[in-house]
Amino acid sequence: MPAVTAPKTTANAIAKTVAGATGGTVEVLDKSAAVVIPAGAVTGNADVSITPTLSFVSLPRAIGAVAGQAFEVGIKVGTAAVKTFVKPLTLTFAYSDAMVKGLKPGTLKVQYYDETAKKWVALGGKLDAVKKIITVEVTHLTLFVVTGDREKIAMAGDLIKLTCPSGAEVTHACRSVYFLGSDLKRYVFPNEVTYKSWYPDFSGIIELPQEELQSYPIRANVTMRPGTYLVKITTDPKTYAVEPGGVLRWVPSEEIASALYGAQWAKRIVDVADPFFINYAFANAVANPLKAGEYPQGSVITYASAPAVQYYVEGGKKRKFAPAAAAANGVRSEFVITAPASVTPGNGTDIAAREETIASIR
Repeated sequence: MPAVTAPKTTANAIAKTVAGATGGTVEVLDKSAAVVIPAGAVTGNADVSITPTLSFVSLPRAIGAVAGQAFEVGIKVGTAAVKTFVKPLTLTFAYSDAMVKGLKPGTLKVQYYDETAKKWVALGGKLDAVKKIITVEVTHLTLFVVTGDREKIAMAGDLIKLTCPSGAEVTHACRSVYFLGSDLKRYVFPNEVTYKSWYPDFSGIIELPQEELQSYPIRANVTMRPGTYLVKITTDPKTYAVEPGGVLRWVPSEEIASALYGAQWAKRIVDVADPFFINYAFANAVANPLKAGEYPQGSVITYASAPAVQYYVEGGKKRKFAPAAAAANGVRSEFVITAPASVTPGNGTDIAAREETIASIR
């Protein structure tokens, strides 16, 4: 779980000086977090700060942060940071119903980040569901977060499946894998080859209980990832390239196919079963065929003169991937096309990082 190097703070941070002899209370401007310092916990005047932050080390998937934020609590005496105390300090966190939406009632707890072990550690805390506050005593200061168990485990963009019961057969419904779209609906992979046009293996699939899985309605079937395989149906000899959105472009001749994809172009062809062919947009496929030297949108190309440099074809132009950006967008070497030097689409904007329109199923 990598830490975020440039925290993004909210506008509610507070800094206040408290006399160690008398102690005192410091709370952020919106009253969502406060620290009570008892008399004698520190020597001298203490500069106390509470800084809410929206960027912090990731929590486990099944746990959510209240309001999506954590709190860095710090005390300095002079220029020296004070991390531990002989008397416990009391932290109080307040929340609203909106701040805990999507979290299970009664599961709220305070956690702190252990900088040595590089992990979140549960502190617990006393929850008052009526006042909507949680309090906890601490003898050290670091980064704190109030968490709750998520009502739902999956998030948009996940691969999901039903948790298999013991001894489930290979034909059991739990073997089916779905993509969870941004609309929180399930998209079905009609077969393994379609799945593997998007993902190299079956790692990273989230298993869900039946109640949650069935709460996501099925929306549509997934089509082949653009720029990977060519498709056809057994009842029609025509071969098609796939563009974003499942749009088909007819490859009108072997000469064009060979020029674009190389002598082994036929190995890219996958038969699509007739019932699944209707998932593709083919109304203009024949009327708008690929032309000589034209790569379909979604293709990733390179050149023999510089094979480490890869480009994404979009809008008739080629967009150069920055180092590591191709991998971040799910580009796999087996689908990268070595284009002839004579095929030189115009240059588009470079791709610096992951772009959902490239990397994610739509």
